[in-house]
Amino acid sequence: MVCVISSLGFGGASGVTASIAVTKWFHDKQGLALGLVEAGFGAGKMVMGSSSLFLIDAFGWKSTVLLLGGFLLLVIFPILAIFLKSDPADIGIKPLGLGAEKSVEKQSQASLGDHVTLPVAEKNYLLHRGFWFLTIPYFICEFTTTGLMDTHFIPLAQSCGFSVAVTGSAVSLLAIFNTGGTIVAGILADRWDNRKMVAWIYFLRGLTIVFLLIFLTNEKWIGFFIEHPWLLFVFAISFGIVDFAVVAPTVKLLAGYFQGPSLGIVTGFLYMSHQLGSAIGSFLPGIFFDRAGSYTSSLVTAALLLMIAALASACLPKQNFHQEAKAT
Repeated sequence: MVCVISSLGFGGASGVTASIAVTKWFHDKQGLALGLVEAGFGAGKMVMGSSSLFLIDAFGWKSTVLLLGGFLLLVIFPILAIFLKSDPADIGIKPLGLGAEKSVEKQSQASLGDHVTLPVAEKNYLLHRGFWFLTIPYFICEFTTTGLMDTHFIPLAQSCGFSVAVTGSAVSLLAIFNTGGTIVAGILADRWDNRKMVAWIYFLRGLTIVFLLIFLTNEKWIGFFIEHPWLLFVFAISFGIVDFAVVAPTVKLLAGYFQGPSLGIVTGFLYMSHQLGSAIGSFLPGIFFDRAGSYTSSLVTAALLLMIAALASACLPKQNFHQEAKAT
């Protein structure tokens, strides 16, 4: 029962809710806002993870759960209930940049004519190419990040022979550059073609895994890899940069393809695929490792899936006229 209630709470406070709030409140600088929100998720994991370990060591796990739950209930909940509104219209204001955008949209629509893709307002999202070419890569995204790397990076590094100190440093570097990369990706999402950006992020993430495979699939190279821990740091930094960087451009594309009632349900499906990828990406590599004694097959699978994700992202429909206008 506790697990069910906790899951409902985690789901309600997940990226779905945050993404919808950002798309409602921000029309200008939407990518930056999404990047900051996602960076907040990553930073929260770092801070709360270490803080929880300290509290558990000092007070025990039961007291820690009560302290953290009380903090959410007595501090975070009142702040959100008082200051955060579902829609800016509820307090009589417009989303950031909406007034300026309307005039740009009219000019862009006139100049682009029929060569635009209007947002989908009806419930035909299952027939929209953008739905599938965002949802499937997003499944692969979480399969390779939270599923594979966040869960198995530490045992992978230790199975190679790296010390606890080296492994811990690599994990810290990955988390730090993940936060920075997410924010930078949000800034770039307001300026670049998000279709190309998402495709490149998946492709580069695949290359980082290929970099790791080069050393793990050769007996001579793995010895060199262990003797030079900075190579593990290179992987951690490069993977961290493109770890959660895909979120902001993906959500911006989704908000461009869909609007009205469709946006909420489509965002829910998008994050559902994300979580399914995380679950499968955590489970399967453990099975493969138990059978083969290595993560090679899991890494090869991840690299191939990321190439598929990059190709699917490159085939996304063109952005609608208001996104193209904002990107210029």
